[in-house]
Amino acid sequence: MGKRRSPILVAGCLTALLVLGILLAAVVAVIAFRYAGSAEPIDESGMHLTIPDIPDEENAYVQLQRAASLVEWKDDEYYYIQTMIDGTPEPPDLPQRFLESRQEAVAALHRAFECEESVYPEFEDPDGEVKKEALESLAWALWHDAERNDDTEARLQLALNLVDAGNLMKESCGPLFVFLRGARLQRHGLIMLKRVCGQDDLSPEALKHAIGRVAVTQHDAQSLSSSIRAEYWITKELVDEELGSRQWQFWVYDEEQNTRGMLSEYRARIDSAERFYCDVVIPPNRGERPFLMLVLGGNVIGDIMTGIMVPLNANSFAGLAYDRSNNSAVQVLLALKVYHMRHGELPESLDALVPEFFDELPRDWFDGGFIKYNREKALVYCVGADLVDNGGGDPEAKWTTTEDPSWSISFANVSGQSDS
Repeated sequence: MGKRRSPILVAGCLTALLVLGILLAAVVAVIAFRYAGSAEPIDESGMHLTIPDIPDEENAYVQLQRAASLVEWKDDEYYYIQTMIDGTPEPPDLPQRFLESRQEAVAALHRAFECEESVYPEFEDPDGEVKKEALESLAWALWHDAERNDDTEARLQLALNLVDAGNLMKESCGPLFVFLRGARLQRHGLIMLKRVCGQDDLSPEALKHAIGRVAVTQHDAQSLSSSIRAEYWITKELVDEELGSRQWQFWVYDEEQNTRGMLSEYRARIDSAERFYCDVVIPPNRGERPFLMLVLGGNVIGDIMTGIMVPLNANSFAGLAYDRSNNSAVQVLLALKVYHMRHGELPESLDALVPEFFDELPRDWFDGGFIKYNREKALVYCVGADLVDNGGGDPEAKWTTTEDPSWSISFANVSGQSDS
């Protein structure tokens, strides 16, 4: 008579078989999920860029690059640009090469102002990315030159040229950092324009002309879309080059799956490029999902690496909304300056600026409404990322630290400028 099997042993065997069955089913499900839809061809339509061939002398980006490289001197020589920025007299023993470098840099900067097109050359930047510090230093040096010569017209023209040059950089079909460099250069031009508003020796005609120049630069959705497309191809090439040749790519990197995910994410950002901040929809970052979900997705390394490199999160779009609102605010400040010159007071509402200055008022790019105005506080403002109208904030605070990013109307005898 054979021995009877222990009930515990039988139960253990059945449990083990059940667990193995569940694991097998899970593996089959994950594989099915991973390759679901992979038979469909990858559609990259709408993601390609047509990049014109422009001679260097006509390319604003190349000229800005040259100007930056000419003022990026070694640390022990940097004092010269600082003396220009601080407005201090030039040292008597100033080497001739500094004077020549500055003249060449100014000439390159002005060539950039005169260029009508800008192209990031072949997605390469052989001299290093255009350094914002160098260009900003050069611009402020020229500003101080104009101040020393008491030349308000020169300051106005320099400010408008910087706004235009920044806009050309944004239009250069380069990756996102080029667009953001252009936005920063443009922001400095707008800071200068706000300071010009405090001067009394400009004609209403010159100020109205400036409004038109600034308004043209605000429509940057197409430029941002092009930069996101450029970023897509650069990121895809980097990820594929780094991970696609690895022998261990199975399960941790799937090129086709990674491309599909990137297309979805980049297209969502392109769609948001022309939206107000309140309407922006950004998909969750794949690289920030729970680790188990990353593993089960079958592209864990690809998801993490791509998640790090995909540009523009919600905070980035808040910054873009501020830059665009900053542009709106400066247009309104210029119009209010003309109104104040004529009437000796501020209007009751911004409606008084329509239709002479605007067909419709410039927008608050956070909530999609019109830019806002508080006559009692002498402020122009927007609502900020919380989308709550608090009646204006501190114009001296950075926009990220105040409830309502605000710009003071300095010519109405209210101190403070929102230059941050």
